[in-house]
Amino acid sequence: MPTRSYAWPQGHWDWYQHLAFKHGVHAGEMAFVGGQVDKSPAGEPLHAADLAAQTAVVIRHIDTVLREFGAGLAEVVKLVAFYATDGRVDETAFLADIGRHLLAPGLCIDRGICLSGNANDYSQSVAHRAVS
Repeated sequence: MPTRSYAWPQGHWDWYQHLAFKHGVHAGEMAFVGGQVDKSPAGEPLHAADLAAQTAVVIRHIDTVLREFGAGLAEVVKLVAFYATDGRVDETAFLADIGRHLLAPGLCIDRGICLSGNANDYSQSVAHRAVS
């Protein structure tokens, strides 16, 4: 069994009451990042009701945890996003926003779909994958 290492980056967000759960675990060639949220190191919410700002912070948090293991956003193979909405969230824009943070121009993500650097490519490729 591969040796496990854990990540709790210096200055990373925490809950109001500190819990023993780590932000990431690395074993062998695999790294897993726990659920990341838009909070300060003291557990205070940073950008209430601003999904774009929350997304940017959460993606930075994911990158920070991955860097503890010598990896980065380019190695992400799956991202699951949860968010609260009253029905007014434009999911295509949300996916494009995630794409802007995660994907570099020229990156191929599935079935030969490569991105040109246009953020809309990501949401179009997700739609393509959903119907393929």
